Amino acid sequence: MKPFVLIVEPNKPIRRLISTCLRKCPFEVRSISRIDSPLARTLLAEATVLVVGAYQPFDIFLAHIQPLASRKGSPIVVVTTPESREDELDRLLQAGVQWVVRMPFGTDQIRQIVDCAVTLSGRSVSE
Repeated sequence: MKPFVLIVEPNKPIRRLISTCLRKCPFEVRSISRIDSPLARTLLAEATVLVVGAYQPFDIFLAHIQPLASRKGSPIVVVTTPESREDELDRLLQAGVQWVVRMPFGTDQIRQIVDCAVTLSGRSVSE
């Protein structure tokens, strides 16, 4: 099965930017706006990598992402955030998030990180 990247980003222009920059990559990409939707739960079960935009209030975002990021067999989690406070970045990493990408980010940067996450997942693009 081909690696599957799920983008969950409430901001439509950012969601579209990330989707567009991953379009030519050799894995399936889907994007949705909410992590707490029934569709998200279904897609999360299949995802190899989750690219998720952090939102405010931060504690509510962390409550959604922590169980997902720390669960065995869950997707590799990449969080995009405008946040630059070290304590909040540390909390994301402690919650099990593998990558934190500060905004603004370049399309090459997000593509390289997602490609690396797919590689680390052990899922081959030729499966």
